[in-house]
Amino acid sequence: MTEEALRDILQAARTIAVVGLSPKPTRPSHGVARYLRDAGYQIVPVNPGHSTILARRATLRSPSPRRTTRSTS
Repeated sequence: MTEEALRDILQAARTIAVVGLSPKPTRPSHGVARYLRDAGYQIVPVNPGHSTILARRATLRSPSPRRTTRSTS
């Protein structure tokens, strides 16, 4: 994968799973997830020890990624 292709994918992503997201505001994962949420991203907390984090329902495991197909022509 080229650097340009990776950049395109990251710029198109609007939903990001945060694996190991902590409910503690002092933890780096919490700050990163809050920043992403405030920047307009949809976050999916992945932490089996908590039911909700940052007002989002937490999941037990990472969701399957959705892939989009793009024409390169």
